Amino acid sequence: MLFGASVRGDIPSSLGSSAADTSKAIGELWKNVTPSQKNHWSEQAEAEKNQCGKAQLKWDAEFATLESQKLAEAPDTEAGPSRDERR
Repeated sequence: MLFGASVRGDIPSSLGSSAADTSKAIGELWKNVTPSQKNHWSEQAEAEKNQCGKAQLKWDAEFATLESQKLAEAPDTEAGPSRDERR
């Protein structure tokens, strides 16, 4: 994805503007990338993946805390029987 984003602007519009045409062109460019360049892009992708994973964990924890607070603050009212209990 990172490689594709970096070369997308270099793809001539004469190749077509559809997503399929763009993806094919990016795939052809990727085939010609050297192993060391591929390693560079793979390392960048892994670093971004780790960063996003950490951000997701932080968000999950904050969301769980907010949900717990909402439940604790919710009024304790009798809602009546559930649909299954009415049957």
